Amino acid sequence: MLTKVNLPGLINNGNSLLGAGTLFTTGTVFYVSSTTGSNGNLGTDPAFPKATIAGAQSAATASQGDIVVVLPGHSETLTAVLTLSKAGVKYIGLGEGLLRPTLTINGAIDGVNITGANITFENFQFPAPGTDDQTADINVTGAGVTIRNTYHIGSTTSKNKTDIITVASGANDLLVEGVVCYNTVVDCVSWLSLEAAVARATIRNCTVQGQFSTAVLMDEATATLVTIEDNLFKNTKAATAVVTFTTGNSTGVMRRNDCSGRHTTIASNIVPGTGMDFFHNYVVEEAALNGILIPAADAD
Repeated sequence: MLTKVNLPGLINNGNSLLGAGTLFTTGTVFYVSSTTGSNGNLGTDPAFPKATIAGAQSAATASQGDIVVVLPGHSETLTAVLTLSKAGVKYIGLGEGLLRPTLTINGAIDGVNITGANITFENFQFPAPGTDDQTADINVTGAGVTIRNTYHIGSTTSKNKTDIITVASGANDLLVEGVVCYNTVVDCVSWLSLEAAVARATIRNCTVQGQFSTAVLMDEATATLVTIEDNLFKNTKAATAVVTFTTGNSTGVMRRNDCSGRHTTIASNIVPGTGMDFFHNYVVEEAALNGILIPAADAD
């Protein structure tokens, strides 16, 4: 049976995102609310929701088009990893701004570990951590995963996150879109780390500003056919690159990105490695100045 679900529009940077408005599914829709829910409920009626995302996932069926709708104002503190393992389930947070569902990580752990294939995780916020050295907000090992319109704070006190999003083995065909992240006080290592030799990741329309001790975006293995486009990346850490591909020498295309850094030269703010192609990327390394195109243009 085809189910019609009417959801409030989810807007990022003036653009309506996929998953907004009306959704159609042949699966079951489960609702989650920490204020009115109970995991004893069936969760299929918004008046009687589940209490936790884990409770909704437990009730969902893999690869049947099930949708978990997390209601505005929902809040969870995670002291253990929330593993999303059922393939093909879509998790959609409702609400704008600070009414988006909140996941606070209180442990030296990855907060959300997406292991199932073809999962969509959309419109959640991750505030500053409750425990120092939280390893990541989101780790991905499933193929075909979409992360969209999430909001992250790396640190506001001495407690910090190591990375924000980590991409591990198996996470081929990943889409990261419309993500916003800010970090002050204590360095994160990176916003997004390509930790494994994944293929065909796309990172687009993201805004990241703050202190990162290695880079905003980095590779730790040779990812292939990566597309990085239309992002704003700013690293305020002195003498540190904004983007670096020298560990894995990943391949792909980086185009139409604005990068602001504080490295010793303009050119050293993007460390290109040997495998990426670059088109229309602007970089600035001092405040109150316009950026210039780097790396150097091909002379042939």
